[in-house]
Amino acid sequence: THTKGAWARTMEGCTVRYADHIAFLNHDIEDAVAAGVLNPAALPRDAVQVLGDTKSRRITTMITDLVANSANCKNGKMQFSPEVEEAYGVLKDFMYSTVYVDKDAKREEKKVDKMIEALYERLCADPTLMPNFYMQVAYHQGMDRAVADYISGMSDGYAVDLYQELFIPKSWKS
Repeated sequence: THTKGAWARTMEGCTVRYADHIAFLNHDIEDAVAAGVLNPAALPRDAVQVLGDTKSRRITTMITDLVANSANCKNGKMQFSPEVEEAYGVLKDFMYSTVYVDKDAKREEKKVDKMIEALYERLCADPTLMPNFYMQVAYHQGMDRAVADYISGMSDGYAVDLYQELFIPKSWKS
């Protein structure tokens, strides 16, 4: 339940869910800017004024606000302040209405699906390509779990680099 569906019943589970939401939104903004899909100046001004104009500032604002408001919360639940909650919602809605539906981004998304599938199949076929830790996971919880955990922990750049290393021939210069 750490990304969607019903909220976890433990503070640990809620913390992971908030951390995922904060990280995903801010990394998606940075990825969209890097891909040329989003101009940072197009971000909603009100949300930027509250949360910050960089990934680092937004993440720091959200985490600091979440900790401060959850520590004083009488109902034992985690929560943003109303101002940060509203700014977060505005930024999330903006991303869904612009970036997540962008035709260029959608085209890249299909490539990502194929890349992840290829990595998954290759790592299942040759688990020695994974760090030893994941071999322990495979032994205790199965190969599917180990490979899925390994891939899910990869950054975008690492996944692309590994894909290139495993599937793209090196070009030899003469």
